[in-house]
Amino acid sequence: MREIGSTWGKWDFHVHTPYSILNNMFGFNPFDSEDNYHEKEFDNYVTTLFLKAIENEIVAIGITDYFMVEGYKRIRQEYLDSPKKMEKLFPEKTIRDKIYNIYV
Repeated sequence: MREIGSTWGKWDFHVHTPYSILNNMFGFNPFDSEDNYHEKEFDNYVTTLFLKAIENEIVAIGITDYFMVEGYKRIRQEYLDSPKKMEKLFPEKTIRDKIYNIYV
């Protein structure tokens, strides 16, 4: 039997999404429109978030929006749980595999 000791990984426990009420530095308010007008901007946010996480070898991300869970829910439901959306944003399978290995 092979025993493994401690493993270390980089975690980012303090990540805001555009849904964060007090810390929206993203240039758009996702609550402005009911017809997903800002879908492209949110796609860009998600793409940047995960590519930067991969670049910096982040293994876990904590979404810490003020007073809201909508940003986390949107990332989870519309992106991570949507293979077609993920394939559209990240056509390279190796990148998607790395993203799916990040704990959010």
